[in-house]
Amino acid sequence: MKKKIFGIAALALIVVACGPSSKADYDEAADTLCGCMKEASKEDPPGMDMTTTNLGVCVVELDAEVVKNDMLIESIEAKCPDVKDAFEEYVKNM
Repeated sequence: MKKKIFGIAALALIVVACGPSSKADYDEAADTLCGCMKEASKEDPPGMDMTTTNLGVCVVELDAEVVKNDMLIESIEAKCPDVKDAFEEYVKNM
């Protein structure tokens, strides 16, 4: 009986850990992405739009489940709206 209870508790813990992220998680991911994009753009050659390349580098730092969620787009729009449209296009092409 104890093994069943332990098994159910372990399964519940796994489900909760793999469950949907909170708004704070998306805000944190947006902060990470926006900060990375800001730093990356400092190194862009003059006159060249490196947004897509920079997004590719910056998205690597994020969890795939978070990247493909619309809540991240909302957080990006609030934190760095200049990146939002390029990010949406980038995710569509992933």
